[in-house]
Formats: sequence, structure tokens, C-alpha cells
Amino acid sequence: MGLDPDDSDYEAGVICPDCVNEIFGGQTPKFITANVSGVVACPGWTRIIPNGSFLCEQTPGTPCEWVGQVGALLIIFNVRFAGGATVTATDGPAKVVFLEFSMGACRTIYPSNLRCDGPMPSESCAGGIMQLSWGPDIPCGGP
Repeated sequence: MGLDPDDSDYEAGVICPDCVNEIFGGQTPKFITANVSGVVACPGWTRIIPNGSFLCEQTPGTPCEWVGQVGALLIIFNVRFAGGATVTATDGPAKVVFLEFSMGACRTIYPSNLRCDGPMPSESCAGGIMQLSWGPDIPCGGP
């Protein structure tokens, strides 16, 4: 899924030194789409569920992190170090509705660690995955 700098619909970002070759094919993108699917509401949760596609922009000064704010959802993911991804509902008191951590860096798929039951049950949402994509389908100039 590498990037083609000669493509007219391409915008390079600042190099993410840890993952530039492993997942980006030599050039780090400025914009990435986070595609979230399979998330379900836990019992009692009546607010937003974060399934959908969200355009995220590389964070200035943090080249291995991308952030997007889409309506009432704040999306943050980082492909460096341990990696991780969160989606927070902001349509009321801020509440994490998607969380992935500790799977290792340089990945493009993040499964959620949130569950409705267990030792630390979620009060919001559970399950699902976030898959990252980039390239010609991402508009130049971003949002």
C-alpha cells in the first residue's frame, strides 16, 4: 500500500522514522483514513457508536501520530513504540468508545481492547477494529 509521490492526489507528511518502510513503503502520508467497524454498544450506552471512516491528519511535531475530529468523535492513533488507537465520544462527558493498546508498533489494523464484561468492563462500547488506509483515495489537502 505504498505511496506514489508522482500521483497528483498525494500529499507527503513528515517521515515517521520507525515505520516508514514497514507500512508506508518509504514515504509517510500526511493524511490517513481510519476505518472503524464492528463496534457495538454495551448495555445502557445510548450515545454515539464509532463505526465509520474518519480522515486524520499527521500531528505537527509528532510524525508517527494522526488525529481527526469528526462530529462528536475524536480519533487518535500512533504507529510508533507500543502503538495504540483511541476514539473518544465528545457528545457529552468525554468517554472512550474504542481503545487499542499493547499490540506493538508499525501496524495498520488495531483491534479494540474494550469489552462489555470482564474484570474492567466498558461503560460505553466494545469490540471492533480500526484499519488504516492512505494513498490516492485520500484527498489532497485533507479535510
